[in-house]
Amino acid sequence: MATYFNQDCPLCDNPAEYGEVDDGNVKYFECPHCGMFQISIGAEKNLAKELSHRKAAYSMHVKQTPHDNLFSIRLPVHEFRQRSDDRLQAEYAPKSELSLTCR
Repeated sequence: MATYFNQDCPLCDNPAEYGEVDDGNVKYFECPHCGMFQISIGAEKNLAKELSHRKAAYSMHVKQTPHDNLFSIRLPVHEFRQRSDDRLQAEYAPKSELSLTCR
């Protein structure tokens, strides 16, 4: 049975719930204001400390998520770092490619 936790949404600061996926490295949020999205622990820390100016834009992206996709915010993978020096990788990903089962 999955365990869910209460926490203010890292994008809008309103009360939200999340479950842990990917062995606890990613939070799968359900926010009444923003919607459903995933954020890695590292990305959440960067967003809170140094990149808080992106919160509103990310919240809008979550609200505009295409059907059968999920907005995912994480630290960049190697291929992304080759193209960009951005400290976060945020994109729509097909749900079929993401871990959605909370532990």
